[in-house]
Amino acid sequence: MLRRSQTFLRVSPYALFLRDMKKTGTSKKFDLKKAAVSYRRLSPNQKRQLVRRADATTFPRQQAYLRFAKREWKNLANVPLRRRHALLREKWASVKSKTTPATKVATKVASAKSKVKAAGKKAKKTSKRAKK
Repeated sequence: MLRRSQTFLRVSPYALFLRDMKKTGTSKKFDLKKAAVSYRRLSPNQKRQLVRRADATTFPRQQAYLRFAKREWKNLANVPLRRRHALLREKWASVKSKTTPATKVATKVASAKSKVKAAGKKAKKTSKRAKK
């Protein structure tokens, strides 16, 4: 009987390194071959730090998906297993897109600099008139 190990659910140090490289944007075109070479060149201390971070990091548990799959599994009982997984994946994508709030398109806000300058000039003119 096969047993599942918790280590398979963890993030590898190399995956963390790749994620960090992608986040920092060290190169415009992300090249996996160059990333592998630079990973091998890391000092032992840097690798140790990556291993520590990888041990502390895990993939998030998919509780919502597991509940959804358990609920829908009965409805697809007569479907072959491979097709069943594909249908579950499609349904999950549609459910997820419906429940995920749509992000607003960022509209560019006009700068208030010109309005502030105009108000300042107007204030100077009125103060000069008041002195006369």
